[in-house]
Amino acid sequence: MKKLAKLFLLIGAAFFSINASAELKVGYIEMSQVLQSPQALDIGKKLQAEFANRATQLDQSKKSLADKQAALEKDSKKLPEAELRNRNKQISDLGIELERKQRELSEDVNIRKTEEMKKFQDQVNKAVNVIAQADGYDLIVYNSVAYVSKKINITDKVIAGIGK
Repeated sequence: MKKLAKLFLLIGAAFFSINASAELKVGYIEMSQVLQSPQALDIGKKLQAEFANRATQLDQSKKSLADKQAALEKDSKKLPEAELRNRNKQISDLGIELERKQRELSEDVNIRKTEEMKKFQDQVNKAVNVIAQADGYDLIVYNSVAYVSKKINITDKVIAGIGK
């Protein structure tokens, strides 16, 4: 009786898997390739341009601070103690201010990067949905698979559909 039940179960599973695989249309998207697409790389260029002025100002501030430190080291033996302490405090305050501005810039860049990547992910998802509906896909998966046949890789279609 147990052997008969196992046989029916095995036959049923085989029938179901043959029937399901015949009807299922699967697509695969390689996200690393999507993230290297021109559309994704444009995000980096856009952010770089957006924050270029602030980055340049920070670089100038770093140079100015380094110059002031070098001048203080050069003049430190000639200066009175009170003047030396005063200039050290000014340089220290400038250093603290510079670090604060660097943190703010880094935080602002990260916030904008997150916003832009969310927009990009929305565009990718829209492209995937359009392709899935137009081509009749039942399942589209991203990277986490062990093997992918080239015939189900739709990455190029998704990249072409981003932003449309």
